[in-house]
Amino acid sequence: MAAADPLLSGPDRDRLVHELVGKALNAHAAARLAVGQMPLDPPVEAQVAAALRDAFSGLGPLEPWLADQAVTNLFLNGPVVWVTYADGRKERVPPLFASRDELVDLVRSIAARAGADERRFDRGCPGSP
Repeated sequence: MAAADPLLSGPDRDRLVHELVGKALNAHAAARLAVGQMPLDPPVEAQVAAALRDAFSGLGPLEPWLADQAVTNLFLNGPVVWVTYADGRKERVPPLFASRDELVDLVRSIAARAGADERRFDRGCPGSP
């Protein structure tokens, strides 16, 4: 990804990520087979591929929640995560990020991909302008 054009559009970036993830998983399988080990089981490989694609072109651990049509709201405050569903249920779920810094890094990454204007996201400027 570091060698890719940083201004790639969403669909072009997604295609590149999909291609690179596929190549990396194929190389991993070939390396394991070369030393007599079994490659990942197909369902596990699919989960790894989805997690990698979400991390590089999606919204990381938020992606499955955002793709769920039953979810209407996500509340994240560091390790505290609440999900609100269309039927009115609210449920606290396990933390989606290993640390607050990881969450902040994702927010910064999303902001950087969202448009041409750079916006700060730090203690001095935590919200929108």
